[in-house]
Amino acid sequence: MRLDDQVHFGRGISLVSRDEDCAVYRMQDITGEGQMTMYELFPGVVLLHNDFNMESCRSYFRSSADMLCMDYCHEGRIEWECGGHSCMFLEPSSMYLDTRSNHVRPYSFPLKRYRGLSVCILLEEASRSMPRLFPGFPVDLYALRNKYCLEGQPFVAGAPDIKGFAFADFYMAPKAAGCYYCKIKVLELLLLLNALELRREHTSHRYFPKHQVEKVKAIMAFITADLQQHHTLEELAAQFDMPLTNMKHIFKGVYGTSIYAYMRSCRIHSAAAQLTRTNDSIADIAARCGYDNASKFSAAFKSLMGCNPLVYRKSTV
Repeated sequence: MRLDDQVHFGRGISLVSRDEDCAVYRMQDITGEGQMTMYELFPGVVLLHNDFNMESCRSYFRSSADMLCMDYCHEGRIEWECGGHSCMFLEPSSMYLDTRSNHVRPYSFPLKRYRGLSVCILLEEASRSMPRLFPGFPVDLYALRNKYCLEGQPFVAGAPDIKGFAFADFYMAPKAAGCYYCKIKVLELLLLLNALELRREHTSHRYFPKHQVEKVKAIMAFITADLQQHHTLEELAAQFDMPLTNMKHIFKGVYGTSIYAYMRSCRIHSAAAQLTRTNDSIADIAARCGYDNASKFSAAFKSLMGCNPLVYRKSTV
């Protein structure tokens, strides 16, 4: 039985294509679109490649089956509300395990980009098929669920704890190996989760009060509205009525970097787009992006884009 026979994806998601082993779904709204490519590796065990280029979405996912799911963030960030008063963030190289018992909620992608993997296990079906396919396989899937999601509570593991889990290998799998390679990696994942005692990460640094997250998002919108303007952190903290330390901490929690680094990236990427799309002088583009000094602009551009603005423009013609 396929995963989509036992779950309800809800509105906003459409089936793009399906063959014997793979189904592709698209999610689309006014903020962008995302794609989920689903592979059935074993009966009851599904791998999803998630690729979203959007600001937010709402999940209506419901399941009639007991599940254990492992989500790995490869690139970008994903945010969701917890209890209506706080927000949680999953960052690159982190893993989140849950039972999908509370998956109907809004999600946001603060960087407007998210790539990740989900391994979803339908416990009843997989518990029947795995011993048949792999006699002596030492993983009790229900026990694994109880180990990491006791009483339905999710489990978060950060980069130090899962660096031995070769999630990046899923993205580097030789095309010819394809599904067979992924099957081996999922078996490896289950064996590692079963054998290791991962430290339940202290996740308070991942949770932030919702009203403070909203303030930080307002700060981001304000500072990116006009790239020519420069604002000190003290000015921003005063204007948005946030303690300076809190503002810096929560901004990094939401966007994964400091305010200055975020602005630098916005300025340089805006400049790169203008170098490609216009014939305006490099000095004019630099000024519009907040750089009055051409040499500083060139150095900042090269450090982020790998070449100076003139070379970049010539390479994109």
